[in-house]
Amino acid sequence: MDFEPSQLQEAVSLIAAGLAGAGDSRVKVCSGLRFWSEDREGAPEPMIFSPSLIVIVQGSVRVILPGEVRDFGPSHYFLSTLTVPVNIQVTNASAAKPLLGLIIDLDLTCVSQLLSIVGEEIALESAPVRLPAVLPTAIDRDFYQSFLRLLRCTQSNLDWRVLSEGMKREMFYRVLRGPSGHILRKRIESNTPIQKVACAIVFIQRNLSELLEIKTIARHVGVSVSSLHAHFNSVVGESPLRYIKCLRLHRAQGLLQSGNDVIQSALEVGYSSASQFSREYKRKFGEPPSLTRKRGQ
Repeated sequence: MDFEPSQLQEAVSLIAAGLAGAGDSRVKVCSGLRFWSEDREGAPEPMIFSPSLIVIVQGSVRVILPGEVRDFGPSHYFLSTLTVPVNIQVTNASAAKPLLGLIIDLDLTCVSQLLSIVGEEIALESAPVRLPAVLPTAIDRDFYQSFLRLLRCTQSNLDWRVLSEGMKREMFYRVLRGPSGHILRKRIESNTPIQKVACAIVFIQRNLSELLEIKTIARHVGVSVSSLHAHFNSVVGESPLRYIKCLRLHRAQGLLQSGNDVIQSALEVGYSSASQFSREYKRKFGEPPSLTRKRGQ
């Protein structure tokens, strides 16, 4: 780790303070930030990574992607440039020493503005053939100092109102300067595989309740069907069809947890068959949708 143990301990204290008042909730939201805590280890659980920067300061997690498993803790941050279904397993946490982390929503408008300022002044490594949507990156001293300034800013409502946008901007700048900078740049630039996939994902999210054909998505993005498959496999690690199914099931889970009817939830995410929806939902989450709805009431 390229930072002092005392800095890590300060980050632990600041995130614990940020979680104060969250009660039994594992996440507390604060204007573009989500304070995250888990007090027990467990089996992998499906979840959605939205475009974000994720920093763990205590404990560790395993992120399971299609064909790839990554472990990370306080020495790395995770950059998620797209909305991506993953499986998360908490591998080091307890009631006495919980997992603690901060999720910073990725402001792509801010990143684009930064790129317009820095231009080509930031030397980027040669981009690899595969540009993954989720990437772990070693934390350096400059990144951690910016991270601590952001956390300190959360301790005062006035400081947060005045300084938070600048603090988050600094964090995104540190990512651009770091080893993941080329991924973030490619996410913003037009006509790159990751940007094409991002465009497809926005279209999918807006039309999730409709019949989605791959040729329609490809036409909207401006690529061939074969290119769309290649881009998804390169960036997300799975086909467009599998991605759509994962996204539908995750959205349905949220609807059910809010008390929506099973059939209504199935229809809202694009299923025409309630029985097919129930089978695929149980296969994904390990329980029937009716049980999820019951627990959410």
